Amino acid sequence: MPFMEIYTEMSHRLLNATSKDEVAAPIQEVCGEFDLDNYIFFGLISITPTSLSPVLLNGYPQEWRERYDSRNYIAIDPVVTHCFNNTTPLLWQNIPASILENEKIGALMAESRDFGLTTGATVPMHGPLGEISAVCFTSREDASRSLPRIMKAMQLFQLLVPYLHEAVSRIGKTDDIKPLLYELSDRERECLLWAADGKTSWETAIILKVSERTVNFHLQNAVKKLNCGNRTHAVARAISLRLIKP
Repeated sequence: MPFMEIYTEMSHRLLNATSKDEVAAPIQEVCGEFDLDNYIFFGLISITPTSLSPVLLNGYPQEWRERYDSRNYIAIDPVVTHCFNNTTPLLWQNIPASILENEKIGALMAESRDFGLTTGATVPMHGPLGEISAVCFTSREDASRSLPRIMKAMQLFQLLVPYLHEAVSRIGKTDDIKPLLYELSDRERECLLWAADGKTSWETAIILKVSERTVNFHLQNAVKKLNCGNRTHAVARAISLRLIKP
């Protein structure tokens, strides 16, 4: 089917989708059109003006998803990091070598290839309230064979991701969707709030009547959960995601 015909049909279906399955079906069909093997859609969507909800439409091998979740790979996944920090598409083969040199990240990417996620691409989208959506699609074949098809699919998904985001936002959170991000504890939120107010760990410890070590512990946990490099980055991300309101 010609490119624009696929786009017209899929965008129309997404505009009229009323269930998670009706959102996932066009993604599956686009992957089928370009002979791709796996997909996943994930995002944080705005349920209320101050509340974001996680969404996951999984077309990856279930065993890989279970392993990914159980080992908290989201905390080190370079694809997820790219989606939080960029709006441009990502060909996985273009992940910088300096990132893949990290032992844990390199092992994660190698392990994903063992499950058939050999060559892939990701198209992210950011919304005005801190929402994030992204679709990933992969092939079992190496880049020399699959890259031309992945590039064509990437062009189409760049047009369709806003429709995917709108569809899942309209449908809302469903009961069987697993969270993509761990919830921050009340104490982690408190520590981030005081950090956002410019307080040092020592000052926060006095305010909360705990030790400075305890404050640092909660801030380090928040940094890890939010997949950030430091507390300043974590504060900015928590604010953008409406997890704290200074």
